[in-house]
Amino acid sequence: MTDKVQSKLYFQGQQIIALEGKTSKEYELLMRRDIDGVARFPYQEFITTMTDHDQHKQYVTELAVILPKVLSHNPNYTFSFNLDYQELFYEETFTLFEQIDPALRSRLKLELTERLPLNRTNAYDEFLPKVQLERLSALGYQLVLDDFLAGVN
Repeated sequence: MTDKVQSKLYFQGQQIIALEGKTSKEYELLMRRDIDGVARFPYQEFITTMTDHDQHKQYVTELAVILPKVLSHNPNYTFSFNLDYQELFYEETFTLFEQIDPALRSRLKLELTERLPLNRTNAYDEFLPKVQLERLSALGYQLVLDDFLAGVN
């Protein structure tokens, strides 16, 4: 399963298999770019996009097109979407997830990555930004911690 984005970035769906050995209808959306004929994670581009606010705004504009398509074209599947911790401090992230049809939101899990943000506004002693996480949860999204400083989901 592959869906293209305007910037020639695309998502590959990697099936998530339950520990009990049962097959699931859940996929993690993996960001990829064709580099020399090989689908690769564009690491440096990703880092720049997460830390340069203007580039992040463009990225979110592209996601606003592709995420609803992925959900509506695959009605029998649930997807896990990696969300960089830094994105919780950009308002356009919330605008994106508010724009997704509420009927589709239950099939999109937001998976926080383990990379700590460079710029944040929450209290120093607050490990996770509670207000931002509650805001996403109130929109109807399930939140998942991905390898969050422990190496396990």
